[in-house]
Amino acid sequence: MRVVVAVAVLAAVLGPLPVLAAAPVEPGKVFVGPQGEQVAVVPLAPREEKKFILRIQGTGSVLDTLVLPYTLKDWSSLSTQRHSYTTQWHGKDYSPLIIVGTRAELHFPGGPGNGVAVQYDEARSQKLKPEEVYAQHQQQTQSGQLAKLMAFDRKAEESVHDTAYAEVLQAMNTSCGTSVAGAIDWVTISEPVLKAQDIARFCAFPLNALKAMCEVSEEARGAVKARLQHLDCRFGAALEPALQGDRFVWTTSPEVSNQQKAATRYFKKQLPVAALLVASPATAVEPSWGKAENLGQRMLLEATPVCTDGKGHYVAAVPYEETDGLEDRLYYGDGKAFFEVPRPRGGNLSAMTFMDPRFFNPKGSPDYDGLDLRVHSALSVDPQERTCSLRCGERKVSLEMIPGTEARELLRKATYAPNPQKFVPHALLRDSKGTYYYVDKGFTPSEARNFRVFIGPRGDLKPQKMTNVVADSEGEIFTTKKGQLRLVIDRAQTPMWIENPRTEVELRNVPVGQNLPLIYNELGVYTGLRLGTPCDDQ
Repeated sequence: MRVVVAVAVLAAVLGPLPVLAAAPVEPGKVFVGPQGEQVAVVPLAPREEKKFILRIQGTGSVLDTLVLPYTLKDWSSLSTQRHSYTTQWHGKDYSPLIIVGTRAELHFPGGPGNGVAVQYDEARSQKLKPEEVYAQHQQQTQSGQLAKLMAFDRKAEESVHDTAYAEVLQAMNTSCGTSVAGAIDWVTISEPVLKAQDIARFCAFPLNALKAMCEVSEEARGAVKARLQHLDCRFGAALEPALQGDRFVWTTSPEVSNQQKAATRYFKKQLPVAALLVASPATAVEPSWGKAENLGQRMLLEATPVCTDGKGHYVAAVPYEETDGLEDRLYYGDGKAFFEVPRPRGGNLSAMTFMDPRFFNPKGSPDYDGLDLRVHSALSVDPQERTCSLRCGERKVSLEMIPGTEARELLRKATYAPNPQKFVPHALLRDSKGTYYYVDKGFTPSEARNFRVFIGPRGDLKPQKMTNVVADSEGEIFTTKKGQLRLVIDRAQTPMWIENPRTEVELRNVPVGQNLPLIYNELGVYTGLRLGTPCDDQ
C-alpha cells in the first residue's frame, strides 16, 4: 500500500509517467564539492513546470547514485536569489540542494548540519549527458526503488525518533545519576504531525531541562532521584506538564515556544523536595530564595556563594536566576543578620558592583552608561575556583569562600533587612564664605519628598529645623516655622539663602554627582554611619 502511495506521489511530482517517458531533457549543470561530492541537475521540459531530476554522487550516503524527481521551489527576495530542489524522502519534503545567491549547499544524511559548499563546474557540465541521467531515473522508477524510498514508513520513522529520544534520556540519567525510564506515546501523534515535526526534539525538552539542572545542582540530582521513575511524552493541543506520583507526563505542542524553559520552570516549582528540619526564621525582607520550600528556591540558595574576611563579616552573592528572571543581588552582614546591598542605579552592571562614595577609585570611568564608577566598589566571585575578593575604591581585600553546605545553613538561618541607609544626597550649595547648604532626601521612592537641611562649614554641618513648603519640577523652598529663614533652590535662577527681608545671600550650586566623596567623607553629615555595603568594615 505504501509503495502505491509513493508511486502516486512520484506521478504528482513529475506528471503522468507515460508522458514523462517521452519528455525531453535539457542540458544540465554539475556542482562539485571539496571531497569529491557531485550533484548533476537536469531540467525536464517544459521548463516552466520547474521539474528536475538530480543525481548525487560521492557523499557516502544513501542518496548516492539515486536519481530522484525534484521540484524547484523559488523563495527569492528582491535582493537575493533563493532556490531549493525538493523531493519526497520517506514521505517528507527533503531538499538536498539549496542555492542562496552565489552559494550552493549540498545536504545529505550524515553530512554536516550546514551542508557542504559545492561549486558549479563548467567542464563537467559540458560533459554531462542528461539522457543517461534520465535513463537511470526511468530504470529506478520502473524497478520500484524510488517509490520505496519516497514512501512514508511510520514504523521506521517512529524507530528513528525512539532512538534519538533514548539517547537524550540516557544523557539525562547519566547527569542525574538515575535510571528513569521514558517513552513516546505514539497513539497521540498523527501521521501529518509525524511527517511535519521533529518528534524527538519536542519530547526531549524536559529531559534536557533535567539534565541541565542536574549538571549544576546537588539539590536537583537528589530531587530527580527521589521523585521520578518514569517520563512519558505525548502530543496535544497545548503544553501541559503534569506530575502523577513518580511519573512525569509531558504533553507538548509544536505551537508553543520556549518549551525547555517552561519545563525548567515547572520542575523548579513542582518537583517535590524534602522538608526542612528547621523552618527559616521570620524576616523583614524575604531573601531571593524565599523560604527555600521548592526546588528552584533550593537551587538558588545552593548557587549563592558566601565569602568572609574571617572577622565576622559575610557577603552573599545571589546569581541571576534566568528561569524566572530574578535579579542578581548582594547581602552583607555578620552571618546572623544580613542587609540588602543596593543595586547600581542605572547602567548595565550586575549587583556585584555597588555604590560606596566613601571609597574613591581614580582609575574608574567617570561616565559608564551614566554612572560614575569612581565611587563604585565591587565584589569578584569565581564559583569554579572558589575564590572571591573585595575592592573598596583602590583597596583590595582577599576573602574566603565558605563551603557550600555551611553557606546554605548560614543563609537559611539568618534574618534579612532592607538597606540601613535612610537618606541620599539631593542638593549641595555653598556661599562665598565657605558655608555649605546641604539637602538630602529619603532613600526609598516612598520617602523621596522627606527632606532634611544641613548648614555649616566643612566638617561641621548642623541639621536645621526647616520644613519643605514647595517641591516641584522647578525646585524647592525650605523655611522655618515662622518664616524667618528660607532656603530657595531654583532650577532656573540663582539659589538664595534668605535670613530676613533685607539679607539675601546668593549661593552656588555644587554638583552632587561630582562631589559624593566630599559629601560622605568631609561634610560631617554621614560620619560613622553604615551604608550596608561590604565596605562598611574595611
